[in-house]
Amino acid sequence: MHLLIGTRNDPPLPLSRLRARGQLSELQVDALRFVSSEVQTFLQTMGLQLAPDLQLALEERTQGWIVSIQLLALALRAQPHPAALLASNPGSHPFFLEYVSEELLARLPLEDRRFLLYTSILDRLTGSLCEAVTELPAGQARLTAYYQGHVLLNALDDAGMWYRYHPLFADALRAHLHRREPNVIPALYCRASYWYEERGEAEEACHNAFLSGDMQRAAQLLEKLLFTLIAEGKFSRLGRWLDQLPEEVIAQSLHLTLALLWRQALGTRSREHVAKMLEPFVQRDPDQETAWVDLRSQLALLQVLSVLSQNDPEQTIMTLEEALCSLPTQQTALSRFIALLLRMILHAMYRVHGDLAASEQILLDISLPRSSQQIYPLDLIGWWGLAELYEAQGQLRQWYSRYEQFFRVLGPHPDLPPLPLSVVLMSKATLLYEWNWLQDATETTHEALSLTERINFNHDGALWL
Repeated sequence: MHLLIGTRNDPPLPLSRLRARGQLSELQVDALRFVSSEVQTFLQTMGLQLAPDLQLALEERTQGWIVSIQLLALALRAQPHPAALLASNPGSHPFFLEYVSEELLARLPLEDRRFLLYTSILDRLTGSLCEAVTELPAGQARLTAYYQGHVLLNALDDAGMWYRYHPLFADALRAHLHRREPNVIPALYCRASYWYEERGEAEEACHNAFLSGDMQRAAQLLEKLLFTLIAEGKFSRLGRWLDQLPEEVIAQSLHLTLALLWRQALGTRSREHVAKMLEPFVQRDPDQETAWVDLRSQLALLQVLSVLSQNDPEQTIMTLEEALCSLPTQQTALSRFIALLLRMILHAMYRVHGDLAASEQILLDISLPRSSQQIYPLDLIGWWGLAELYEAQGQLRQWYSRYEQFFRVLGPHPDLPPLPLSVVLMSKATLLYEWNWLQDATETTHEALSLTERINFNHDGALWL
């Protein structure tokens, strides 16, 4: 006898035993999702012809969920501009709202409905986070039950700890939440922010603080996160967050004010305007500022950038030389980075004006450490400029001599980041290949490739710093 069962939940049968005996065949959610060709056929049967890019957007939104494909197709048929609906929040369309309300929410107990609505603000879900946001118990047990009950939840790991709502389902839940309990939403984001902060996830904590509307808290978190965002090159995110903060909140923080000045100095602001904004900080008593070293370095860089935007090469070189002389002798990680950046800008200005000797000297000062203990990851940046300068001048022997000197001083230095070091090695391998020293070039290339195996491109930190 063969028994065929169709159900949203696992039936009360000894499924594990049946699986072990090979007496059970299962079609789970993933097997029922429509693939691209099936989506195209289904849309055609509904009389809907979409351009390939729009069909791809529909597939990404629906994730093969058949009901959502049908509801979205019905909504698109009535739309004169389908792309606009797909680019917005299609889950908030009345078709989805009615389906989620009638087919899902209405069948759940009040506490479960509240859990789903409150957690819809989250990008990712785990038990303790959901408990903090909803102030309801048994968060992980609820998520597991929803997942096993196929309540439009996707698992993000094999351990069943992290989940994410189906995109359209999340859109619909958030739309219901905004209609039913809009006043509770800021508090939900605030609870999420504190949860992330307690676990050291500063960027997520800051993100949720902004969503909560608590700009004072968001500014405090952003100030702590500022240099991390700069080091990781997340300037767009930093800019968006700065734009959301009121001026009076930014004015309470020295570092946020400087961050805002960075943006203005890199923009179209005049040198006079930037100088005027810097004046109150320049006049501060250094003894009253614990971060005075970083402050002075940032002010020097801001002044250089403001002049650089005026397209006055002679004034730029003069300002750069003055800025380098004015840097504090005491160094921090940030001030050392700024000093390097100023020297690289000065090198570029000298080279553009044909003063190759001055350009070379700057790069030598950057790239030739006196001992292996004085080598910093950022020092390797000078080597790319130096190698490119010698190559452009055809001074290959000089190039090779500098490489020999550098690696002799460097010695074994496993704590340097593998990415910039591997690039330096590949540059040396290129030079050896030019001289037809194929064996040496091959060995150096293998050494560089072995370093790349240590690079973690998925790590949240900066690869260079």
